Amino acid sequence: MKDNNMKDNNMKDNNMKDVLAIYFHIKAKLENAPSLRQFFYHGWMHTKSCYDAVCYLAASEDIMDDDVRLLKIASLYHDTGYIFGDEEYHEYNSAIIAREELHSFGFSEYEIDVICRLIISTILNKKSIDVLEDIMRDADLEYIGRDYYPYVSELLRRERSILHSVWKREQITFLERHKFVTSSAQK
Repeated sequence: MKDNNMKDNNMKDNNMKDVLAIYFHIKAKLENAPSLRQFFYHGWMHTKSCYDAVCYLAASEDIMDDDVRLLKIASLYHDTGYIFGDEEYHEYNSAIIAREELHSFGFSEYEIDVICRLIISTILNKKSIDVLEDIMRDADLEYIGRDYYPYVSELLRRERSILHSVWKREQITFLERHKFVTSSAQK
């Protein structure tokens, strides 16, 4: 019994090392990308917020450790596609970056497929197919339910170069239609 517990603990330690290595890899990648300077919101701080929200939601929704690990990695990669300066296809570019890099961190093809699916699930108005995608989608938009929403909204408006009057109308429509899907985010 003791040997099984030691194996489980070693696996958890190795999984945590993977997450930490990728955490700092993505942090450096996003903080040092010159192309991201044009984006006021989509950068390391948003990625960190999404990562923190994934951690909270996964714990609240009783997600298994292996799936939590994949969610964490997906949250770290989910907006790396902005490095290419293309907002419209950034989720697909993010999945490409993840697919290219994750083999070097020891991820299996299956794990990479799940991570890429989770990244793609953050496309606005895309329907989720499972609770992991629900968590990703809610984590990506976590700012909506926060007291700092007006600040984030202004960063997004500036990032997209939209007039205040147009942005205000768009945001009212967006907020009226948006619904968090996990029970934890709905609280």
